[in-house]
Amino acid sequence: MAKKNAKGTPDVTTKAPTRQMWRRSVVVLVVLVGFCFSAIVGRLAVLQIVQTDEWQQRAVSQQLSDSIISPKRGTIYDTNMNPLAQSATVWTVIMSPKDIPDDETRTKIADELSVLLDVDRDKLLEQTQKTNSQYEVVKAKIELPLRDSLAQWVQDNELTGVFRTIEDYKRYYPNNDMLSTVLGFTGTDNYGLYGLEAYYEETLAGKAGRIVTAKNGWGDEMPNELKYEKTVDAEDGNSLVLTIDSVIQRYAEKYLANAVKETGCTNRGAAIVMNVKTGAILAMATEGGFDLNNPMEITDPDAQALIAELSGDEQSEAIIQARQEQWVNKPISDFYEPGSVFKVISSFAPALDSCGATLGTVYYDSQYTVNEKTIRNWYSAGYLGYHNIREGIVYSMNVIASRCLMETVTPQLGIEYAENMGISTLVSSDITPAAALGGLTYGVTNLELTSAFAAIANGGMYTEPVFFTRILDHNGKILIDNTPETRRVLKDSTAFLLTDSMADSVVSGKIYAREGASVSPTSIAANLPNMSTAGKSGTTTANNDIWFVGYTPYYTAGIWGGCDNNQKLTSVNGGTSFHKRIWRSIMTRVHEGLSDPGFTVPDSVETAQICRKSGKLAIPDVCSADPRGDAVYTEYFAKGTVPTEMCDHHVRATICTVSGGAATEFCPEETRVSQTCMTVPDDGISTDDSVFALPAPCTVHSSAGTSTIINPNGTFGTTPMGPGYIPPAGNGADSGTSGQGSYYTPGQLS
Repeated sequence: MAKKNAKGTPDVTTKAPTRQMWRRSVVVLVVLVGFCFSAIVGRLAVLQIVQTDEWQQRAVSQQLSDSIISPKRGTIYDTNMNPLAQSATVWTVIMSPKDIPDDETRTKIADELSVLLDVDRDKLLEQTQKTNSQYEVVKAKIELPLRDSLAQWVQDNELTGVFRTIEDYKRYYPNNDMLSTVLGFTGTDNYGLYGLEAYYEETLAGKAGRIVTAKNGWGDEMPNELKYEKTVDAEDGNSLVLTIDSVIQRYAEKYLANAVKETGCTNRGAAIVMNVKTGAILAMATEGGFDLNNPMEITDPDAQALIAELSGDEQSEAIIQARQEQWVNKPISDFYEPGSVFKVISSFAPALDSCGATLGTVYYDSQYTVNEKTIRNWYSAGYLGYHNIREGIVYSMNVIASRCLMETVTPQLGIEYAENMGISTLVSSDITPAAALGGLTYGVTNLELTSAFAAIANGGMYTEPVFFTRILDHNGKILIDNTPETRRVLKDSTAFLLTDSMADSVVSGKIYAREGASVSPTSIAANLPNMSTAGKSGTTTANNDIWFVGYTPYYTAGIWGGCDNNQKLTSVNGGTSFHKRIWRSIMTRVHEGLSDPGFTVPDSVETAQICRKSGKLAIPDVCSADPRGDAVYTEYFAKGTVPTEMCDHHVRATICTVSGGAATEFCPEETRVSQTCMTVPDDGISTDDSVFALPAPCTVHSSAGTSTIINPNGTFGTTPMGPGYIPPAGNGADSGTSGQGSYYTPGQLS
């Protein structure tokens, strides 16, 4: 218990702090100070090291006003230096509200200038009331007449210290809709949004300049006497010189448009014209373009009608879709099945180039089924028996192409050749028998298909297609001289053999067969007067897409026709032959004034006479005596590939004229004739060759001594074979012809 003092209160003893307590306090204080100091140092480190750029930017934004000076965008020229896209000078109107003397003037500016410049009056009045500002954008990109009117108004109202104009640029397309889907367009900020304008944005754009102006602590511009302003000039963009020839481009667009007008279809055509030697794209046209100076306007009348019937979100979505569709550059963006055009690339080119085949190599045109798919020819003449690769190209024979791919080439090799010739859209699922007839997963683009044929036209040398020749700086100095890459994809002999065959496809003629089984070349409508021409047509199943890709010694052109939504082509919406007329019309104009040098025969090619029914050397007086006419002709061969064996499809036999059978020892001498017959596969299918097959022995004459038996039906005693002879159904060697043509349906690949 605590002691009490005299006053009766407890006696409390207070001890002074010990040395240990002082030490503890000091330690705690040091720790606290150190912690705070570390926190401050850490924060400073973050501000000064980690966040340096951010805080510098904040400081600059508070102290300086930064205005952008637009660079002049580079010009896009055609190959002859005619401008296709250029930047015209416009002006941006700047107002200094700080220099407006009174409210009456502010109201006058809002009332009158809003009308002159077509801007919102209330917004302009609000801008005039920013009395601390010396930089307000009133309107951007006014053109020269309006700028002159503004200058006169400013002078009349003594407001020269309030308004000024800054030079700017606006993209302008002098040819309006020409080459629209290729060139594309820019936005209001001169940034490329579509086509070449977007693809070469970095080249064309240039580098923006700046006007830097000091601001005071309140964010307003400094008074004129203290004003600080620095200008960094813009660097103009580089210019692009295209390979496009405006004259040829106009031809392409004109004849596409004419075809649309004649057939009543819309947005259903695309064309490319290339230089055979250089790979230069001279024209790339799409029917269904737009005005480059007003790209948001929808030009397709069908789309306009559809949009007019909609409202709200549906209408907005339809407008977006219609714009995107009209901006698409079909020749490079859209994929289409190539149909029979692809036969040349996937089947016949590799067969000739690396598989030992020749133009005379024959395949049997008869019923042919592969992977449970029966191949049908496009014509209704029935099966035609042995025909060679040349005829397979000229008459677009589906069975011949399919058998060539499957029996000589293989789908794997066919697709490899197509890829090497520039077709980039192929996938592993395309390695099928359907590749022979252009049945592909995704299809091909017009650009790549035309470029592949240009390689054939160029003697087997593939040249990467090019769109521009040079890039120029703003002073016209050449920065880049564009040289395309080339590579050999076919032997020059292969290229010529294909060319010579495709040249036959544009010339009138008839396939070697009986008159009643006549088939004509598929591309006669594309033949050019006074100019060597070669090419291949194609029509996909059910007539969804039609193609013609062809060339001369100068140019290659590819035409596609079809419907955007893959509708069938019928007589109502264009038919299936207008593409050849387009090709002929364009190429006729393009070649005006040019001489015809012909297709050069390379030293690697020679000729020999062969039998067209075997592809081998003709048997004298046998192959030439085929009942349908002389089967011997002169063919081109790559040197070293001329056949050495004799024909094994023609035989000379003695026939009894009474029975039509092979004469026996019992047939009288006067009934015996020597005749050329065919040896054909014993597949039970009637073909044009099987009509002339070596018949069975005569059954009319026998050993009984009777020299002639008269048939009560009177059908014997006539010549059963001969040029143009078609036996009646169910009689003689042509028994079973009722099945001819039974595998044909409209819209087959051709």
